[in-house]
Amino acid sequence: MSHVREYQASDWSAIWPMLRATFLAGDTYTFSPQSTEEEIHKVWIEVPAKTFVACDSDGQILGTYFIKPNQPGLGAHVCNCGYVVAAHAQGQGIASQMCEHSQAEAIALGFRAMQFNFVVSTNVRAIRLWERLGFSVVGRLPGAFHHQQLGYIDAVIMFKDLAPQPAPGLSAMPKQALSLTSVLVREYDEAIDFYVKVLGFTLVEDTPMPQQDKRWVVVAPPGTGESRLLLARAVGPEQESRVGNQTGGRVFLFLHTDDFWRDYNSYAARGVGFARPPSEERYGTVAVFRDLYGNLWDLVQRKEASSGATANQHLQRP
Repeated sequence: MSHVREYQASDWSAIWPMLRATFLAGDTYTFSPQSTEEEIHKVWIEVPAKTFVACDSDGQILGTYFIKPNQPGLGAHVCNCGYVVAAHAQGQGIASQMCEHSQAEAIALGFRAMQFNFVVSTNVRAIRLWERLGFSVVGRLPGAFHHQQLGYIDAVIMFKDLAPQPAPGLSAMPKQALSLTSVLVREYDEAIDFYVKVLGFTLVEDTPMPQQDKRWVVVAPPGTGESRLLLARAVGPEQESRVGNQTGGRVFLFLHTDDFWRDYNSYAARGVGFARPPSEERYGTVAVFRDLYGNLWDLVQRKEASSGATANQHLQRP
């Protein structure tokens, strides 16, 4: 049975090798693979408010984490943590145990929230774990991480409110968000090619699920936060009949952009078919394009709010 305790100076000889191996891999943390032992000791032990280790029943260290204020001064009520699990202990629930421990410790230290500033988008196992433990993706940093094998890829910001919840009977503003929209596709790879290579979306996840004979494929527009598409392979005649026509001929999805003509010209050059040419409307500039299966999308650059247009005016367009 593993347990978590506060770091002691004698633990460093066991912690440093697992930290060094993690940072040398260059696929999860921004620390330089050439970081020295002294540099890492400072950021993992000296700077944080506290550092902890996870140990097995024999006292062997299986993992470690630190906790510190995410920002000084007026941002010091939000904490930040970093976690590393030894290679031989992965898959045993150590990261989950440390994260749950860190949240309890954060509350005891007076923090009101926890933020992970830089979770590499390909670190799917960590993202799923943090989401399961109550964290939400609140931002995406396009191309912010220089992966040692994959090159420049996205990172995400994750956040969890730790503040006490209102007592029963007191009103509270619910927090909800639409994170995934399913798009039926014929085949995964051809759909990925279209959304990533033609539309320029980011491939967030592509995880095989052999027991269900499918893959969990998620893509996201560049610069987005929680808004993502689940590319779901159609199974059976009923689902196959819906591929390319999920809304009976109406516009299915609305893709907002900060530069309409940049994206319009790029899509047109890559062979994307437009069902309606660009037009200037009260709410902004818009064109309707078809994805590779025929679903209709609006490409929209909205005007400033001062134009008097509303999102409802857009959605009511025939």
